[in-house]
Amino acid sequence: MIRAKRGCWLAGIALWLGLSTVAAAPAIAYLGVFNGKAVFLVDGKREVLAPGDSSVHGYTLRALNASEASIEIDGQRLRVLAGATLGSDGSHSANPLSAPSRQEVKIFPDSRGMYFVQGRINNQSVQFLVDTGATTVSLSSEMARRLGIDYRHGQAATAATASGVSQGYMVTLPKVDVGMVSIANVEAMVLEGSYPPMALLGNSFLEKVEMNRDGVVMTLRRRY
Repeated sequence: MIRAKRGCWLAGIALWLGLSTVAAAPAIAYLGVFNGKAVFLVDGKREVLAPGDSSVHGYTLRALNASEASIEIDGQRLRVLAGATLGSDGSHSANPLSAPSRQEVKIFPDSRGMYFVQGRINNQSVQFLVDTGATTVSLSSEMARRLGIDYRHGQAATAATASGVSQGYMVTLPKVDVGMVSIANVEAMVLEGSYPPMALLGNSFLEKVEMNRDGVVMTLRRRY
């Protein structure tokens, strides 16, 4: 009788931890964000889900950001870390497309062949466009104000843009995060006005990482 009660108690703890409900689930690898959607690798096949979408493998995507996705299986919420695989026992391991000891992010192109990726500046979410033609990370003054960047204390400068020469300010961002890749002290240009419409991930960041392509997949990996 004591043994039966103890078994029920342990089962309750396992359910509370969200482990018992994933026993029959496949291993789910979270590769990252593609055009606002989560990219998973399940049983060797890639699938792309938007928040609220359900997979044929029995889970539903509830939320996502650059570092993790929240999925629901049989009514239980589970976290899947970027660059890792959620196993059937609820544990995480390095996913087959990631190096376990290195920070990296994989980026898939959109329908126009452009590489967008979610990141963070000042610990606030930002969508970047990877731009190898930009000398530095570039932001509009509208975005800089939203992110709390006091750019007017930076060094005044000018920049050539698609619409001509623009007034700007050179600043140093304490940290820029792209997926699981984190780089400190990144030089950036803040341009007066609303251009560029999204943050440009330029060479002041890209030169500090390894950038490789495997087919259409771009991988940014932090150097050590």
